[in-house]
Parts: sequence; C-alpha cells; structure tokens
Amino acid sequence: MKRCPECRKDYYDDSLLYCLDDGSALVQGSVTDEPATALLRGEDKTWPLGPTSAPGADGKEKRPILRFMRYSILKWPAVFAVVAAMALTAYLFGRAGSVSGGGVIPRRANIAISTPLALGKYCPLGVGRTAVALSPDGSLLVYVGEKDGAPVLMARPLDSFEDRYLPGTEGAYAPFFSPDGRSIAFFANNELKRLSLDGGQPVTLCEARNAHGGAWGPDGTIIFADGEGGRLVRIPASGGQPVLAFRREGLSAAIWGFSSPEILPDGDTVIATFWNSPNPDKYKIGVFSLRSGGARILVEGGMNPRYLPTGHLVYSRSSTLIAAPFDAREGKITGPEVTLAENVRSEGWGSVQYTLAK
Repeated sequence: MKRCPECRKDYYDDSLLYCLDDGSALVQGSVTDEPATALLRGEDKTWPLGPTSAPGADGKEKRPILRFMRYSILKWPAVFAVVAAMALTAYLFGRAGSVSGGGVIPRRANIAISTPLALGKYCPLGVGRTAVALSPDGSLLVYVGEKDGAPVLMARPLDSFEDRYLPGTEGAYAPFFSPDGRSIAFFANNELKRLSLDGGQPVTLCEARNAHGGAWGPDGTIIFADGEGGRLVRIPASGGQPVLAFRREGLSAAIWGFSSPEILPDGDTVIATFWNSPNPDKYKIGVFSLRSGGARILVEGGMNPRYLPTGHLVYSRSSTLIAAPFDAREGKITGPEVTLAENVRSEGWGSVQYTLAK
C-alpha cells in the first residue's frame, strides 16, 4: 500500500509513483486513524474501504467490495493473476480517454484466499500447472488449494468473502470451465474429470496422463495436452476415447510438445503453446484448425495464449502478460502488443498463473 502525504489517500497499486489527485510523490505504508481508499475504476474514483463494504450505485447503500468487482469484470476485460501463494490480483482494464490513441489503463485489487495455492510440488512430476480458472461471466473463481496436504478445488463466488471446498476433487490440477460456466473440468490421478457446480460428485471422462492443460469448446468438444504434453487430443464433453486433434508434421519447425490449448468461438480454431526447447524464451504460440489440420506459428517467444471476445490475444512472455489485437476469423495478429501486467508467476513448460473472464 502507498499513501499520498498531502491528501492522505491510499493506493493499493504499488506501481503508482505519484498521487492521481495532486501529483505528490507517494510514500510506502499507511496509518490506521483514517479509512483507506482503493483505486478500482477506470474513472480513477477512490472509495473508502470498510471491513466488508463499498458504496452502492446511489453512493449510500453498502455492498461487499467483491460484488462491486464482479460488476466491473462484466463491464471490462479482466485478468486474475497469481503474484503470491495466498492472494490473487484482479486486473480490470478500461479505456483511457485522456491517453492519445485510447490506451489501456489497468486497475488492480488483491483478493485473499483461505488456503495456499497448490503449485509445483502438488502437480505431476513436480511441474506446475495453471491453478486458477475464472468462469466466463466473471462471477466465480475456482482455484487449486491445499487442504490437509493435498490439492483440491476451491470455489470463490466474487460476491462473497467465503471459499468453499468442492468435494471429490482431491489431486486436482489445471481446472477449466465449460462455456456456460456450470461445470468445471480438471485433471487428477491420470484422469480427466468434470464436476457440475450445481452439486454431485466428479465424473471421469477419460484417461489423461500428466496433462498440460485443457479447454472446453462451444460445441461440447474438450481438447487437452496429453502424455506430458506430447500430443493434443480431443473428446466429447460427455466422455469417450481420446482421438488425436493435431499432427505436428504439418509444421516447418520441430515441435516437442504442447500446453495450455484454447478453442476459439468458432469451435474449429485452436491456439496453444508449442515447445521446441526447454527455454521459455523459445516457446511459440501456434494456431491450427481442428477440421483441416492446417497450422502456423503466431508468436515467437510467447506462451499460455488466451482469446478475448474484444478481439485480443492475451499471452505471457517472461512473466509479463501481453495483449495484441487478434483477428479470430483469420487467425492473425493485426497490431502491436501492449503490456498488461508484470511479475506474473509462470511454471514449467508453458503454464502461467492467470485466467480471464470472457
């Protein structure tokens, strides 16, 4: 936290150097005799933060701050990223009318979680996988937490301060949502499973050996990086025998494996991290068609791509989250990239700890 020594306003974005109201240099820390304030909205408004409240739309009614964040996520693109094992950071992106060309201004807020994230050592072969997933409408966060020494799925509605354990998810890693947000898929004990968030126990869909991420398409197809990422396979969301989704022979560059696939809204185009080196700086982001098998490289030195319906491709490079204009129909990047956030945790083989609301 930083505070302006003149107006005594607190800022929770540690990257800020000067007060947005009077231009004074910010100092580290705060005092306890005045209410803190948080910078959360694109209009640069600051609101008092009580223990569990923030102003309502009329300026009088109180409501939980996480409920306000949920509304903001629905209005603007949002990224949840891991910067510490006991907290997630929500970045809310709005357009800045005062910036030439309409630049992107991120607003940031930390969310404490009730149990540490289950990273690294809890995953197969000790190689970390993505541990967070945000529902498409931005209303529910699911993360892999540590419970009694084992990884389990925890759910946090963003209008609540309480996490809840999802039964039957021991051993879980790399969760991802169904397109309607009503089910969550995950890997555990060399199986791919799905769980209805309306209740019940997980259902096993197929065998999945040390998978490196998966995605659930709009037509009910699930694609995942099987066999320690050695192949991309697909199955129906109802379960079945995995079949090969992509043949790497169509690429000019030698590819060892894959991770973090994502199916675009057309149900045919897939983006994913392609490996051809243990060095993350040499990872590639590729795009291919499930129907034709045609493939090409989109980004050199990028990993863990995700698509936003705003027409942007989000991905990571050396712990920095980046966005670039992207034509999903043509499968092409159409403009320069911009930095969204820095110092985001990354794992081995192309998994990065962030998730998007659609």
